[in-house]
Amino acid sequence: MCNQGNKEDPTNIVLGAAAKSAISSTSSQLASGATKNTKLSQVMGMVATAAVKINETLDK
Repeated sequence: MCNQGNKEDPTNIVLGAAAKSAISSTSSQLASGATKNTKLSQVMGMVATAAVKINETLDK
């Protein structure tokens, strides 16, 4: 029988944390330059959306 207590693969947890960290860092960097360039602002919005989706996926 398989232990179903913790379905989350430890690798996924580590990768998820790394992804959150990378997105957070990228968002901060883009935010600091977003006022200079509208494209950066648009990219920042996409990064923020991706961060939310990753968080939702990891919280399942």
